[in-house]
Amino acid sequence: INKINYDINKALFVIFFFVYVLYFIIFVHFMKVPSENLVMGFSFITLMLVISFFVLNIFIMRSLNKNVVSKFDKIKLGIDDLKKGKLSTRISVNDGCSEINELVYFTNDLLEKLEKTIDHEKKQALIDPLTSCYNRRAMTINFDYIRNKTLRDKTNISVVILDLDYFKRVNDKYGHHIG
Repeated sequence: INKINYDINKALFVIFFFVYVLYFIIFVHFMKVPSENLVMGFSFITLMLVISFFVLNIFIMRSLNKNVVSKFDKIKLGIDDLKKGKLSTRISVNDGCSEINELVYFTNDLLEKLEKTIDHEKKQALIDPLTSCYNRRAMTINFDYIRNKTLRDKTNISVVILDLDYFKRVNDKYGHHIG
């Protein structure tokens, strides 16, 4: 925004400079105003141009703040939530500006795809693809929860580990699907 403000001030200054030069040319060359009246006339014109410059600058900056900066502030708040790991965050900017809406829509769409991909990868990491049962990693992750629940509910828990000797032969002979 500081860059935009600088560019706007520069553009306004150039415009007002050309208006000032134009008034000078009109007063001196075309209207043939006497030199004693020029000082007072140019003082008035200078004062009006400076006031106009500041008033226009205030209106433009207020408009920028209302229509652009506040929208990006909402987007930044959403991004700050994302940085904290809150992937369920969705950015909402109800705005008539199609560029901002497109940016927000694209970001939210990416977040949904990322969430689905992470969920899919979590399932892949915890479920055996052949048996569709939870694997050792899932048991390790959930064991503390299950143990605490059984202690709280005063129930029993059993863990069974089964090792079949020579099971490799079944897999080698009939394939992993049968095994």
